[in-house]
Amino acid sequence: MVLRYLKGTASYNLEYVKGEGQSVVYTDAAWAGCILDRHSYTGFVIMFSGGPLGWCSRKQKTVALSATEAEYIAISEAGNDNQAAGKLTENTDYHNRTNHIEDYHNRTKHIDVKYHFIRELHEKKELIVAYCPTENMVADVLTKRLSKSKHLSCVQEMGLVC
Repeated sequence: MVLRYLKGTASYNLEYVKGEGQSVVYTDAAWAGCILDRHSYTGFVIMFSGGPLGWCSRKQKTVALSATEAEYIAISEAGNDNQAAGKLTENTDYHNRTNHIEDYHNRTKHIDVKYHFIRELHEKKELIVAYCPTENMVADVLTKRLSKSKHLSCVQEMGLVC
């Protein structure tokens, strides 16, 4: 199956657009995606000038206890596509204010301190965290099975053209 995919995409090229100097990072997390150890998967693609500078798909090193935590770990590696993780980045009181269980942050203390550097970058305005709806999430191709049309859409959005 992999060889068939490689043969079918051998004519694809990366395309960059002159003048587009902004970088955009798309990330996705597949919470508890590994059925053997329930580690989550992170996928991200770093876009610049309309084409990818790099991309990655890998198993997370720690077990995430929620989809929000898996996304928060993913954002520490590249970016974010989960509104709840984005809100956690923006405001530590988010979940209490939205009538979630009051001890939410007690349950998220196990998130390793190294992941909180994203919050610092956000506060310094060095990183903008924005929700990206599933239909526009380029990194989906790196974390889950997709329909053929969604797969083609993702690779085209990554700047891969035939």
